[in-house]
Amino acid sequence: EPMFASDQVPIHPLRLCREVSQFIDKDTILCIDGGDMCVWGNLALPAVGPGQFISLVSSIFGCLGVGIPYAIAAKLAHPNKKVIVTTGDGSFGLTLMEFDTALRHNIPFVAIIGNDRCWGMIERPLKNRKGITVGCQLAHRRYDKIVEAMGGHGEYVEKPEDIAPAIQRAIDSGVPACVNIMIDQEIGPGLQEM
Repeated sequence: EPMFASDQVPIHPLRLCREVSQFIDKDTILCIDGGDMCVWGNLALPAVGPGQFISLVSSIFGCLGVGIPYAIAAKLAHPNKKVIVTTGDGSFGLTLMEFDTALRHNIPFVAIIGNDRCWGMIERPLKNRKGITVGCQLAHRRYDKIVEAMGGHGEYVEKPEDIAPAIQRAIDSGVPACVNIMIDQEIGPGLQEM
């Protein structure tokens, strides 16, 4: 419970999940993508009905980059439902340009990025076991600005108290939206390290 209520900056991933869960109801389809963010989502986000929790298998062998395509497909299949995708920054970058598809075809959804600026699921175990990592760090990217430049809605969040208002504005925008949330790079779910 202290992790869900944490006010730390950078944001604890479980605090991010708690804030996202406020927006999930019977009329929401949740798509989950990414490495660590997939594990966090499977552990902490609610499944509210059949076909409304679209997630990868939580393992280091899961596919990356499917969240945005899943969200587009979910919205096309259920245009009256709210569609939210949670993803990590690495995974988001793999299919970011599918926002162009969503914008061209007017397919609104909200992508919520847990941005830790690294391939966290790889970084922490390598650092802990070998004391060194190679190629795991990612640059600080304003994915929200990229989505805005394409004509979507973008939000950037660094403080926990700003998460819910940013998500609400993204939902209210009525266009494909991205909420880029800076999370703590040092905190992972630990499942891959057991």
